[in-house]
Amino acid sequence: MQWKLTPAILDMTALDASHFDLSSRADIKAAKLRVESAANQLDLAQALRKADITAGLQYDHWPTSNANTNGTGDTISFTIGLPLTVNHSYEGEIARANSDYEAAKEALTHTEANAKTEWERINADVASAETNLEILQKEQLPRAEDVASTVELGYKKGALSLLELLDARRMLRQTRLDTVNARANLARAVLTRNQSISLSTGNY
Repeated sequence: MQWKLTPAILDMTALDASHFDLSSRADIKAAKLRVESAANQLDLAQALRKADITAGLQYDHWPTSNANTNGTGDTISFTIGLPLTVNHSYEGEIARANSDYEAAKEALTHTEANAKTEWERINADVASAETNLEILQKEQLPRAEDVASTVELGYKKGALSLLELLDARRMLRQTRLDTVNARANLARAVLTRNQSISLSTGNY
């Protein structure tokens, strides 16, 4: 049976990854925002311990009147306010805010590590698929075609049996299918990497 493949339908153009930056991923950006928010909450909690000192100045003047026959007078008074946090130094609020901050930092580290591992795996999948396809196209498929051609000729001359002919054809067909599958695997791997790049750069 003669059949033709159109391998071009499985071609997938790889996006340029030279400017790809893991820190531009949405999950890492979100984790960084959570760290920033937790840091602000910690600052606010620690600020509760700081006592706000207030100072005041007051001037009073009174003229003579029926109720005041001693004459005019002037007074100037100063006031200073210093809150004392004797029974409450906000340890609970600060401890909770600090715990949230440390948890947010740990989550960011975990997210960044996962993103790096995922990116390395994606690139490894592409490289593996490229190698597999290259071996099939440059080595295994040409070899299977040569064997099938030789067996076809030998069968026509009566030197080889029908079983050997069918076996050579089967091997050639299987190698061609393997090659198509390898092209499909490469296309999927490249598509996955393209999607990762696009989601990070906003080109989607």
